[in-house]
Amino acid sequence: LTNVLQENSSEFTGQFIRARAGFDYFIDNRNTLTVEGSFTQGTFSPLTTIGITTDSLFDSGTTQSFAERFSESTRTFQNIGGSVLFKHLFPQQGHEWTADLAINQVESTGSGTFTTQLFDQNITTREMQENGGGTQFLTLQTDYVKPLSKETKIETGVRGALRSFD
Repeated sequence: LTNVLQENSSEFTGQFIRARAGFDYFIDNRNTLTVEGSFTQGTFSPLTTIGITTDSLFDSGTTQSFAERFSESTRTFQNIGGSVLFKHLFPQQGHEWTADLAINQVESTGSGTFTTQLFDQNITTREMQENGGGTQFLTLQTDYVKPLSKETKIETGVRGALRSFD
């Protein structure tokens, strides 16, 4: 029979920034072009200490061991995106065509160090972790709506998405 008690103490620092902008250009009373863009970036650095007490019950009695695990890591990410949208209104109320193009790119990196001290065995282990990756998205979409009467309309559209994961 074993009981494990963990006490965790964490300090989490970081920063985060996000900016977004866009504009509409009214080509004429039936055509609108919209351009949008966004930027997001963040860095986070958690620092964690975990105290681990293990009590094990054997036939010969109870043994207790204690260890501390320290982890320090940094994670960063960045997201850049943009889109172009076009909308055409036909003379008939509710009759419209839209076309959209959106792109998005995300990159992330991280690293961490982990040190564990097993006090009863006088052992210290050290580990290091590094990671990174990214994602790219491209989405194309067009939609068409045509009312046939007050109760019915035709709606159709096509969407294509290309995604790359690293």
